[in-house]
Amino acid sequence: MTQNTEMTGHPEIDEIDFIEAGGKRFYIEKSRGGLYKSVMEDGANFLFALTEDAVRDMTVWHLECEADGTLEKHSRVVLRDSTVGGKL
Repeated sequence: MTQNTEMTGHPEIDEIDFIEAGGKRFYIEKSRGGLYKSVMEDGANFLFALTEDAVRDMTVWHLECEADGTLEKHSRVVLRDSTVGGKL
C-alpha cells in the first residue's frame, strides 16, 4: 500500500491523497451521512464504514485479494428468494 498526491492541474483533484493497493488507486472521504467511503480513481464509490481506518483497511484488503486472485476464498454470494408467499 502506498499513498501519494498527484498534480493534475485541477485544484479539487490536486488535494486528494490517493492510496494505492492491488494496482488500483482510491481515496477516502467522509459522506454526508457521517460514514467514511472509499472512492476509486474513476469516481465510483467502493466501500463504506464507520471509521476512516476501517474503510482504508477493508479497501486495501479487498483490492489486494482481488489482484492476487484470492478474493473468492474469503467471500461468498448468497442468493435467496425475497418474495413473500401466501395471501396478504
